[in-house]
Amino acid sequence: MASLAFGVPDPPGNDGVFHLRFSERLWRNNFSLESDTLPFTILSPKYPDHHWFFHVLLIPFTWLGDDDSAVRSAPVLFSGVFFGAFHRVLVASNVTHPFLWCLVLLSCSADVMGRFSICRPQALADLFLILIAWGLLYRRLRLAFALSALFALTYAGYGFLPVLFLIYLIWGPSAIKSRLYVLTAGLTGAIAGLCLSPTFPDNVLFTLYYVLDKGFETSSPFVPAEWLPFASNVVLKRS
Repeated sequence: MASLAFGVPDPPGNDGVFHLRFSERLWRNNFSLESDTLPFTILSPKYPDHHWFFHVLLIPFTWLGDDDSAVRSAPVLFSGVFFGAFHRVLVASNVTHPFLWCLVLLSCSADVMGRFSICRPQALADLFLILIAWGLLYRRLRLAFALSALFALTYAGYGFLPVLFLIYLIWGPSAIKSRLYVLTAGLTGAIAGLCLSPTFPDNVLFTLYYVLDKGFETSSPFVPAEWLPFASNVVLKRS
């Protein structure tokens, strides 16, 4: 990941400096944002920072004083932690050849390396998801609670959590009563994370509004392709 991030003339992606500016403003304003943060965009008049914890973790990178180095270093660190945690989960689960499976994950799709090399919250979100799944499988209630809360504070795609919880409830290895205990811990953690956000309840309303808006195409402005769902054949072709 370091060779990918530092081996090109310009930093991958175009979102890194945007997130760095958010982190700087959080640091200057005691971890909260002014209501007029983005007054001339579709996010006005009040932008709920649904990547709040990600921006908090980016704050030390703003101290480097060099945006170019910061937007390259942050994704290298976050993706490195993700793959380290993924390897550790495989070892703890007694999966054979864990390093090989890490290589398989890294090379399975250009989108994996592409997304992880950009200064965006995907690597952190995937880190929390893999650890939440491990916590569910091994009935670690406190871990499931804490990481679900952090996931909800880090990434706007907290809709993945109910899907993960439903899969665990149906196919989990433990008894149904035990699964319900762990599921309750994870679900409570996700709700707590949303409620602990400095922008609650606007963070929830913002996500619901734009999901419904783009899903039912109720607005006319053009949106980038990444905001729209991939067709199944596109995913297969890019993997």
